[in-house]
Amino acid sequence: MLQNRRPVSTQPLGPVTAPDADVAIAGRLVAGDSEALSLLLGRYWRPLVSFAMSRVGSLDAAEDLVQEAFVRVWQHRGSGPTPRHGRTSIEPSAT
Repeated sequence: MLQNRRPVSTQPLGPVTAPDADVAIAGRLVAGDSEALSLLLGRYWRPLVSFAMSRVGSLDAAEDLVQEAFVRVWQHRGSGPTPRHGRTSIEPSAT
């Protein structure tokens, strides 16, 4: 069965990795692009709600916390440096 395995490529996956895409989206967000916020919501809503729910034990409370975190991200989008890592920049806001 192992004979049918294809060799693992050592070539890069492409010019844009997920963290690079997050940085690009964050740059758009800082510039006031509301579509960038929608992209971040689509990418991180469920993982952040799961994380918050593990802390507060209530789905409603978790969703409220994450919603508030995204509102704060939007409200303060131009007040700091552009994040280097989108996900790790958002998660602390949800705690």
